[in-house]
Amino acid sequence: MRKPFALLFLMALMATGCTKEECPENELNPDFPERSYHDSVLVGSSGPSGFVLPCNGHPQLCDRRLDEVFFAMTHNSHAHSGAFSALAANQNGDVTAQLNAGIRGLNIKPYWTSDANCGEQGLYLYHGFPVLGCEPFMDYLTDVREFLDEHPREIIVMTIEGDASTQRMESLFNHTGLRPFMWDYNGAQWPTLSEMIAIGKRLVVFADRSDAESYEGFHRMWNHIVDVNYDHQSTATFDCTFDRGNPNGSFFLLNHFLTNITPQAGSAAQTNAYDLLYDRTLNCWQANSKRPNFVMVDFNATGDVVQVVDSLNLLH
Repeated sequence: MRKPFALLFLMALMATGCTKEECPENELNPDFPERSYHDSVLVGSSGPSGFVLPCNGHPQLCDRRLDEVFFAMTHNSHAHSGAFSALAANQNGDVTAQLNAGIRGLNIKPYWTSDANCGEQGLYLYHGFPVLGCEPFMDYLTDVREFLDEHPREIIVMTIEGDASTQRMESLFNHTGLRPFMWDYNGAQWPTLSEMIAIGKRLVVFADRSDAESYEGFHRMWNHIVDVNYDHQSTATFDCTFDRGNPNGSFFLLNHFLTNITPQAGSAAQTNAYDLLYDRTLNCWQANSKRPNFVMVDFNATGDVVQVVDSLNLLH
């Protein structure tokens, strides 16, 4: 029964001139799950034999504007257990592991420091205090650029807090080769994912800096985003009330993690469980008549945040 399909598969490969490694398996083989990160090197919206190439894992997302899409986001994505103390680590794996798992939103906190725990003076990422862990910002941005290089149909959103100046950050984005990937919002409407892919502008950066709009490719975070309270010690207190930012902005960030002084790795399985996260996201969408675009969690490798976001993206 599988021989006719195998023949069609080979014919499709010959028609496109790409190898098995280059062709997105889920576009040619219906036995593969719909979400796949074996991205095509092709940039167009249509693949061999009429198959539609995916945008962030799904063909259905290609014609949606950025503000019509859900993104699984990691809180303090740089602070991972492999390099940070348990008192500061918010994630299980580094940024490359997160992106490979399907995370498409990254929250970071860069600082300009000469703290001996980090090394010579420069831009570093840490959480709370450098003694608890410190990563060179250049290394982190290089990992993000390498992922974008290798996955030409993926879009990433980044939110930046911390006290690093926009000027210094811009210099490092340029130095690491990320600047050509950065989308610059023109004030009209956000692009569709396929439009971003077509021109290679697949990184959207929001920075909590008053001068962010003065630098091309940077967007003042709280002009465009509204969030909900992030200070919860129990899932019982999760709510949907807007907190920081602009309620009329394009994007809604749903903080969905526990603090209780330190990151709560032991409770991540409950906090990130499918039913709780899915129901809360839908409830907050309904309560505010606003889509929670950025679903931000701790310990993304525990629980179901990517599966929840996939389900939500396929609702619309």
